[in-house]
Amino acid sequence: MSCIKLTDITLGNAVTEIAEEAFKNCSVLTTVSIPEGVTVLENHLFDLCSKLKTVTLPSTLTTINEYAFYKCTQLKNLDIPDSVTHIGVQAFDGCLQMRKAEGGIVYVGNWMIRYNSASVIRDGTIGIASGSDTLSSSSITIPVSLRFVSDDVYCYFEIITYKGTAEQWASILLGENSEISYEEIHFQET
Repeated sequence: MSCIKLTDITLGNAVTEIAEEAFKNCSVLTTVSIPEGVTVLENHLFDLCSKLKTVTLPSTLTTINEYAFYKCTQLKNLDIPDSVTHIGVQAFDGCLQMRKAEGGIVYVGNWMIRYNSASVIRDGTIGIASGSDTLSSSSITIPVSLRFVSDDVYCYFEIITYKGTAEQWASILLGENSEISYEEIHFQET
């Protein structure tokens, strides 16, 4: 697609799917509104859209695939709907203005997208994105808000302190080839 002059786009309500790489290299694109009904942002969808600042996501969105916002260097904020259950590998790589680092963990919205080292995952975090690599530490505190671990994430901790009940812990959805291993778990029932 040639989009060298495309600055903003509002997709119509009839749109329910957007092709992979549909807006890749749209270097002057600044604003996008994605309609209700779209459930997946495909691989490399906004790859290298270096001027992209504003994206409105629908409440029907469930998946943000690999490299969807790769090197969208001007993107500062993105409200990720609670309906999202999977964020792919490096979906936000190069979005340096949007990523928030806290205590060895990098977040985008309420998702953890990269883990360096930490002992606490912040309250309100609902998911761990693919590409977070192997998470390993002697101990970690995990909030009750955590609901999803995307595909191919392996976690190992000697001791987990979980801020919820055993039933809530068991309800965390693990993606394909994902695992949370531990030697001890302590529940802080609220």
